[in-house]
Amino acid sequence: MAVGSFPDGQAAAVAAREDAPALERGPITDQGVIRELVGRLTESCERIRSRMDRLEDLDAASQDVLVEVIRALEEQLWMVRSQLPASAAD
Repeated sequence: MAVGSFPDGQAAAVAAREDAPALERGPITDQGVIRELVGRLTESCERIRSRMDRLEDLDAASQDVLVEVIRALEEQLWMVRSQLPASAAD
């Protein structure tokens, strides 16, 4: 992201660029939803962390922003993961 850039954050634009596969239509169990959220949050944290590491020498302020984003996402991940049965959370 660069100063003067205007990202399109509308749901349709974000979904069009999403790398994760779409969920199949139809009913899904509550545990299935939780597993899907855990997987997507984990993937997001990994992607952000790789970008954060590349910013270390380029832009410390942007790296700090990503540190805060990861901190918030990992807190959410912990809370969502805690809803899984103990055997499935590993």
